[in-house]
Amino acid sequence: DSGKSGDAHVVARGDLSVDDENNLRKQVNQSAWGIAKDKVAIRMTADKVEVYEEAFGKIQSATGISDIDELVQNFIAAEDQNFSLFNYANQLSGDIKKLEASVGDLTL
Repeated sequence: DSGKSGDAHVVARGDLSVDDENNLRKQVNQSAWGIAKDKVAIRMTADKVEVYEEAFGKIQSATGISDIDELVQNFIAAEDQNFSLFNYANQLSGDIKKLEASVGDLTL
């Protein structure tokens, strides 16, 4: 069995018709393009991971926090505090407008 393999899908050289060869070439080309596309996607994902790791490193050195969960919890707490302060500032602004209107009424 010099030219045969145990695989039933293997065809001996020269046994394919022209159409079969063209179809096989087409499949190989499509597979090659698919592999190239996957390699690009993997590289892009790896680049994104690298950017995220660099950003996390900068955040880590700026905050001194090395645990991602702790960092997320601190961020959420800070966002909640900022939102509360924003609402309080809006409330104070409304109070100031009312007081200014009252002062204006008193001076007339």
